[in-house]
Amino acid sequence: MFKENLDQVGMTEEEAETFVMNASFKILDQPFMVSSTWEQKEIDNSGAINVFTFDSSNKAEVQTITDFYNKAVEAGFEVTMELGPTEWSSHFGGVKDPYGLEWMFNGE
Repeated sequence: MFKENLDQVGMTEEEAETFVMNASFKILDQPFMVSSTWEQKEIDNSGAINVFTFDSSNKAEVQTITDFYNKAVEAGFEVTMELGPTEWSSHFGGVKDPYGLEWMFNGE
């Protein structure tokens, strides 16, 4: 996309090969957008949390969240909170991915 204007955007051809201007995808039917950082700045994901809120009275949604949580744990995500009941939710849990992002699941 920038091949003709790499000097203007301050990027080498090697950097451009792996640069992602934007990408979008869905997880649990929720849209996410991501991109690379300009000038390959270091990324510190500490404190970055994504929360999936679901209907805890809907058995299908509870099963979907439970399956997703279990697959994340099986894939090596660090458990930050076991999926289960809390004072505020009948189903709450959290995991941290290999990039340091936390993913929480909150049933309402």
